[in-house]
Amino acid sequence: MLEEMIARANICVDGYAKELTEMADRIFDHPEIGPHEVFASGLLTDWLEAHGFAVTRGVGGLETAFRAVWKNGEGGPNLGLLCEYDALPGMGHGCGHQMQGPAILGAALAVQQAAGDRPFTLTVYGTPGEENISGKYIMIRNGCTFEELDVALMMHGGPATQTDIKCLANAAWQLTYHGKAAHAALKPEAGRSSLDAMCLAFHGMECLREH
Repeated sequence: MLEEMIARANICVDGYAKELTEMADRIFDHPEIGPHEVFASGLLTDWLEAHGFAVTRGVGGLETAFRAVWKNGEGGPNLGLLCEYDALPGMGHGCGHQMQGPAILGAALAVQQAAGDRPFTLTVYGTPGEENISGKYIMIRNGCTFEELDVALMMHGGPATQTDIKCLANAAWQLTYHGKAAHAALKPEAGRSSLDAMCLAFHGMECLREH
């Protein structure tokens, strides 16, 4: 059963490969800085509508953000596919975002055609301005929380075909460091530096991030 689904998905992607590659080339040739990706967002949303998705544009307070939903019956999981399509200032699509939208469209169509009869919802989110304004966080602050999704997947261009096992997240914390005053020359051992504690914590997190 799983092998049959994978085979159907591969046939679907192969059938649309030329069209999706040409779409990626068009986005590459028209680089747009977020959140003003009007050309790319229009290409992606028009394609999704043409393939049966109900598209809402301008979600999360960003004109070029979108949500596209396709339902296979009622109930079941909500599968989320996210894509970016903004370029780098002064460089163009050096980070490969011209590929993300078309690749996600191909994945969405493959799921449509290969998943079978069990009920599920397929939701494609377009998220602008990843390179410069953290568009996803703006969308969340404006009420687009992504909480309806049971799983959220995306892709990024790279030199190898692989599934990344890492999961990155962003959270905000407010911390208070409590020091203890002492005479710096006569009895420094009686004191406790809150600044030293904060600096050590930041250094430790930096070492974990890099190494």
